[in-house]
Amino acid sequence: MPRDSGTEREETLTARARSFGSIRKLPSGKFQARYWHLGKQISADHTFAAKTDARRWLSTVEADMVRGDWVDPDAGKITFGEYADWWIEQRPVRRPTKQIYEG
Repeated sequence: MPRDSGTEREETLTARARSFGSIRKLPSGKFQARYWHLGKQISADHTFAAKTDARRWLSTVEADMVRGDWVDPDAGKITFGEYADWWIEQRPVRRPTKQIYEG
């Protein structure tokens, strides 16, 4: 029985749909990779010249998630001080308690 050539195998593997994320070709000819996480669509912070590069990026993100190494791209967009100020403002506390919170 003859073995499959590498090309045939590659075509078969490439024809399968991705189970994580999606890739679309932009009018510029570049590729955009994106995925869904907790109801929010997240796109790569850059586009890719080749579809293969976009696939590789998605595979890396997926592997990071599986390993527990993934970091939300929105993390760190506000400082802790800004968050703390917002948090205090959202609490229905009396002035003395608020002063204690503010240190």
